[in-house]
Order: sequence, then structure tokens, then C-alpha cells
Amino acid sequence: MDAEFWSSGEEPIADSREGDTVNRMMSTSNKCKDSRIIEFITFVCTFLLMWQTIFRVADIAVQALFKFFGLVLLKLNKLINNGILTTIVEIFPNSLVTARKFLNIDRNDFHEMIVCPKCHSTYSYEDCFKYGITTCVYVRFPKHPQQKMRSKCLTSLLKTVKLSSGGIKKLPIKLYYYKSIINELALLLNRDGCINLINKWRERNIPDNYLADIYDGQVWKNFKDIDGRNFFLDRYSLGLLINVDLTNT
Repeated sequence: MDAEFWSSGEEPIADSREGDTVNRMMSTSNKCKDSRIIEFITFVCTFLLMWQTIFRVADIAVQALFKFFGLVLLKLNKLINNGILTTIVEIFPNSLVTARKFLNIDRNDFHEMIVCPKCHSTYSYEDCFKYGITTCVYVRFPKHPQQKMRSKCLTSLLKTVKLSSGGIKKLPIKLYYYKSIINELALLLNRDGCINLINKWRERNIPDNYLADIYDGQVWKNFKDIDGRNFFLDRYSLGLLINVDLTNT
């Protein structure tokens, strides 16, 4: 078995070769006229990704599983030499990237920020790779009377990685990923029955002057919108509560 099968300890990233593989796989998939083959591959890929989510399996483990399935199908096809199996081998995804592409799952709607590993200040990729900010320039006490307390953090933001081709590349030491709250709320509210679920609190039978939950407080009952109307009377109004843990660890 190829030594590279187990070599990667990180989530797979689509490079130029991966892109070529995706294009070939999708091209073959689009030309395939046997719906049974597409249904079979869709079933297997969907099961593996759902299995990963339910049991919280690391990406690297599922990546190895897709590679293993691809190798099994390839070797089985050499033994049987069947036309249908040959098509399955050509289409079957051998990585997480190609599997998500095959199922039309978009995982690229995350925003990435480069993070200082010491003070946790954030920088965009443009800051580091276009404008050349390679060390953290954050000043914690810019107005402190002592000059040494006004110094920059100067912690390295990038590391040098040696590639298998022999070249070197600069990569972020630490990354922070986040998604748009608006987009995530839209996805949540589009789920079947979601609006009814988030309005279940209105159906509770609570005695007057009895505080059973946050909904029974005066802030919830009297919170006004910009027009002076009770905000939570509308079943489509959403309130977001943000909890912040200030404990140093």
C-alpha cells in the first residue's frame, strides 16, 4: 500500500492535482447514463459523510476510508474486469474533496482569518501575503507611559513548510474560521418545521408572576423594536443571546 495513504495528518486541501481529479470524475459522472451507478455511489458517499457527522470522526480518518474504498474497487475490478465496475472505479471519489463535490456539498463558505498564536489578534490573508505583515503588530497598551509597554507583539504569524517537491511555502501558524450569522440563520429557518419549533415557548401554560424561564422575564415581554412595538409579539422575530466566558485558562 502507498506510504502516502496514511501520511497526511491534516484536513485535505484541494490543490491543482485534486482539481484535475475532480474535473475528470465529474466529467465521467455527467456522461454516465446508468442511473444505478450514480445512485450506488451517492448512497455510499452519503452514508460515509453521515457516519462521520454522527460519530464525530476526524476528516483524516474518513479521507483514508475513501481512499481504501477506491483501492478495493480498483483491485476488485482487476479481478472481475466488469464494465459497470470499471465505470464505478472511474467515478467513485477517493477523497473528501471529491466526495463533497460529487454530492454538491459546498464547504467553502467559511471566512478565514490568520491569528496571532500569542495575543490572538486577527489578520486577513491580504494583510499577510499582499502587504507583507508576517509578525503581529498589535500593541496592547498604546498609551502606556512606559515605552516598553507600548511595544508591538511581534509574534510570527507564518511558518515555512517544505513541500514534497522540494520547494518551500509560507503558511499561517494559526487560523480562525467563521461563518456569516445571516447565512446560517437563513439555513436554519429554511428547515421544515423550524418556525413552529422556535415558537413553542408561546404555547406554555405558566401561572402569572411565576418565572419558569427567560421568556417570563420583563425584558422579554417589554423589549421594543425601533418603532416602539413589542418585538417578541411577532412569531418571526428572533432574539440572539450571546454568552461570553471571561475565565482565563
